[in-house]
Amino acid sequence: MGVKRWRLGAAAVLLLGSGGCASFSGMPKSVTAYRQPNGLIKDMRDGLAYVNAAGISDVERKRRRDDEITLYMAAADAQFANFLGSLSSERNGANVALDIAGSAAAGVGSVVTNAAPELAALAGFIGNTKTSINKELYFERTLSALIVAMQTNRLKVRAQIEEHKKLPASDYTLEMAYAELRDYEVAGSINGAIGELNVAAAKSFSDAKGDYSRAVTACVRDESFDAPGGEARKSFRATNKAAATLPWPADVQTKVKNLGNTMRQLNLTPSADAKTPQEVDAQASALQTYLTGLCKPADAQRLKDLLEGK
Repeated sequence: MGVKRWRLGAAAVLLLGSGGCASFSGMPKSVTAYRQPNGLIKDMRDGLAYVNAAGISDVERKRRRDDEITLYMAAADAQFANFLGSLSSERNGANVALDIAGSAAAGVGSVVTNAAPELAALAGFIGNTKTSINKELYFERTLSALIVAMQTNRLKVRAQIEEHKKLPASDYTLEMAYAELRDYEVAGSINGAIGELNVAAAKSFSDAKGDYSRAVTACVRDESFDAPGGEARKSFRATNKAAATLPWPADVQTKVKNLGNTMRQLNLTPSADAKTPQEVDAQASALQTYLTGLCKPADAQRLKDLLEGK
């Protein structure tokens, strides 16, 4: 008698914790599977017969095809909405049921003769099952990102379908539309969303790797660079300002000549001696760019010496 009561109790516990988790299949219920009943649409075979009926004009055939596509998309959208709603509700419901089932297993084991060891093991199994479900739903905290990725994937396919609907029925048949409608459904799957996020993560990693590479190869200036660097900048800016008005006095001519020689020594352009204020300005701008890329104090000192004619 004790064994029989234990079996009944165990059966009740298992039934209590065996709620379905349809959403954990990873995608909405399909509306394009062949001959699958759905209240929103006709069977695919009937749809093909409807669109490919003899004796109708190309315009009418295109209209019928577009009507079929619209109906299937509406059905797929409805299933996707239901799928999103079930993602969180089924997770919560499954854990509550497993909590109750685990408690029931432990409780039955305390009152049913000879059942305690078996039901203790069952309670442990249920606890492990709950842990497994929590692991399966690792995406809970990133569910919003997954939903955005699914919606993005669906919009991409939908845009493709809408573009193809502009074609005549002879160029875009209903059979071709059915294939793309299936892609539209699959685009709303968790696996597809994870793939989309993985692509984004890979790009982010690549960008970060590039940033790191640039960071470790870029030079770091210390305080010893400030003095020669600042003096060099002050020198070519002063020459530029002094050469703004013609004619140039002798000291300005010397500075302009030193500017041209500096450009030649550093293999920079324009390297010819400037003849106008505009040419001096172009050389000063080139030296500003060159100075920005320097890191070693010795390089800044060389620039300063060249500008001073040393």
